[in-house]
Amino acid sequence: MYLQDRTENTPKDVFTPMEVYRQAIGGKIAQVAGRCVFYNNSRFDGNNPAANAGDNLAVAMDKTALLPGQKATFANYTSYSRGVNGVMVDVVYLQGTPTAADFAFKVGNSNNPAGWAVAPAPTSVTVRKGAGIGGSDRVTIIWPDNAIAKQWLQVTVLPTANTGLAAADVFYFGNAVAIQATQQLTRRWIPPTSFTPGWTSTRRC
Repeated sequence: MYLQDRTENTPKDVFTPMEVYRQAIGGKIAQVAGRCVFYNNSRFDGNNPAANAGDNLAVAMDKTALLPGQKATFANYTSYSRGVNGVMVDVVYLQGTPTAADFAFKVGNSNNPAGWAVAPAPTSVTVRKGAGIGGSDRVTIIWPDNAIAKQWLQVTVLPTANTGLAAADVFYFGNAVAIQATQQLTRRWIPPTSFTPGWTSTRRC
């Protein structure tokens, strides 16, 4: 369920769904506090493919999410042989228990993400309350090994009743497991969508 917020065309005497929702939760609108990629099913998490607290040990601390409008660098993609198979999103004031329906995922390598294909469906979306940055809630998303490899993954956290976000949050992680893919991903690629970072948008998990 999308919650429409006020625009310049909204009558002043009309409350939008987002304004009603904001009042209902005491004005605490959720924000994304951290975005990270991790090496699921690796030696770092005990070769366990399931989502659990051990995944924190598999976070790629040298990698950061690529945000729309930024130039892609080596810091935005991994060379993990199993591809991008795990992403974490930390959310402050998370309002519910997100499922895959509260996200949109696309994959591709072109400079036009709008034309990218829908990504393979994740195998699980789980929440660990208070396990994220500053006590935020950590949402862990897992894909099958090698389902997303040698390409970019676009993650969109949708503004829904479960996430509590006022607007969609978009970020990217890439994977290159061969020389050819590495050469392709290291070009100075810039996602075309403009973006205004949130208060902790550059934080790793």
